[in-house]
Amino acid sequence: MSALERGFLSESIGHVFLSLVSLPVQNAENGAIPDMRTDAFNVRIEFTGERSGELGIIVERPLAYLLTGRILGLSDTQGLDDAMIEDALKELANVVCGHFVTLMFGYASVFRILLPRVFSIGCIACNALKNKEDVCSFTVDGHPMMAMVRLR
Repeated sequence: MSALERGFLSESIGHVFLSLVSLPVQNAENGAIPDMRTDAFNVRIEFTGERSGELGIIVERPLAYLLTGRILGLSDTQGLDDAMIEDALKELANVVCGHFVTLMFGYASVFRILLPRVFSIGCIACNALKNKEDVCSFTVDGHPMMAMVRLR
């Protein structure tokens, strides 16, 4: 991931998280985030157009509950099920992706953003990813989060 891509991805996530779920995002250098202690949700979204690529966001379960509660306007997240969490994460990824492609390629470029997909990923795999060069690491309300973008 280039420095420009990394910068636009960080800016997109920071802007969308603050405006959509009212949570500030802190960038972490060189994977300096707490270890993930639970399984995580890996939400992926592809875009096609002038350039094509894929954007991914990985959040552990406690952060996924917090984000979903904020998106749905719920203070009690005890009743949330995986389908509700996946829907909220898909919406979040869709907005982040739209913001990213606009920053990266401008307002005049036309892109098709495909339907997001959500996968489960174990905490051991997540913790191995956080030190990879093409992964951006963040903390949100003290929770670790990772994101990446790959352009084709």
